Amino acid sequence: MIAALRAEAERGAVVVLATHDPEAAAEADAELALDEGVASWPRPLAVI
Repeated sequence: MIAALRAEAERGAVVVLATHDPEAAAEADAELALDEGVASWPRPLAVI
């Protein structure tokens, strides 16, 4: 499934994945964490 989402992202789609699986999250370009309603960026999206 991650490969299919990555392929869509490479075609220009914005892909948002909500998961509790750290291995799936590690495949993402960035990571936004929510903890008791507070958002933080453990791995921000690189801006080019």
